[in-house]
Amino acid sequence: MIRKSLLSLLLIAIIIIGALIIFIAKDTRQFILIGVDGMQYDHFTTMLSTGKLPNYQRLIDNGGIATSAQIAGHIETSTAPGNAEIFTGLPSSITTITDNSCGKSIPEGLTVFERLYGGDSSIALGLIYGKNTCYVPQSLLAHAKPIIPWWFDMNNFSPKSYISPSYADSKDISLKALEFLNLNKKNSFFLTIYYGVPDAAGHTYGENSTQYDEALINTDQALGILLDWMKENDSKISMIITSDHGWNEGTTEHSQNTTNTRTIPLLSNDPSIISSPSTKYQCSIVPTLYKYFKIKSSIYTDITNTGCFSMY
Repeated sequence: MIRKSLLSLLLIAIIIIGALIIFIAKDTRQFILIGVDGMQYDHFTTMLSTGKLPNYQRLIDNGGIATSAQIAGHIETSTAPGNAEIFTGLPSSITTITDNSCGKSIPEGLTVFERLYGGDSSIALGLIYGKNTCYVPQSLLAHAKPIIPWWFDMNNFSPKSYISPSYADSKDISLKALEFLNLNKKNSFFLTIYYGVPDAAGHTYGENSTQYDEALINTDQALGILLDWMKENDSKISMIITSDHGWNEGTTEHSQNTTNTRTIPLLSNDPSIISSPSTKYQCSIVPTLYKYFKIKSSIYTDITNTGCFSMY
């Protein structure tokens, strides 16, 4: 009788342990962060409301959310400082990235890639970047590059150019992203995708140009490629879409520090991850990612000490 009881207890223990192993194995966390270079919030929302961006709208209609965020950690509304804040959650006084100077890097250990790797090395890391300048992504993310095994930029693959050879067609960026997704269907991962084409069109033709509209449509088509893959694979990947900076209304530049340059779009297919506070900031993206991936808060106290917290 005692032997039977012990066997029963042992069987129950095995079942519980097996269930725990299955539960832990299923705790797969997958996240895509999409940066769109130079996407002015007002221009984006106008095109969205007139039906010109059907895939952004599809993301929203399928339980997503569209709102805005504010740039708070740097003064010059340009690409390198914007990217530095997006990838660290820290102000320019700490990242040292205050403008688009060539050859400057975010100090070692501060990027989201390095800290995710330090907190959980099992998370697959990827970066696919559709813009090539002297400051992004190679120099800006120089310390992170060695721990990002899936790194594609304009130097190591040759997609079609968009307006100039320094910018890739957004659809090609998404097609490259599908390779990463197919390799990591069952893995936890963090993938960054960067579409540069609105910046190319804006600088060449102006923010109110037909070409700028076409560039935003190009990013919409690229997003559609990802959404189609997610639907076909019944994927629950969480996603945030944002921008490095806005645009000075009706001009070919974004150097004037105004509401139009400091306000950026913020979208997600999962509204729970950007549910609070009421005013959202560019610097909040990284602590939100850390919380999503259950990274110990002690790893990023320097961010919270600046007053920038997770959005959920």
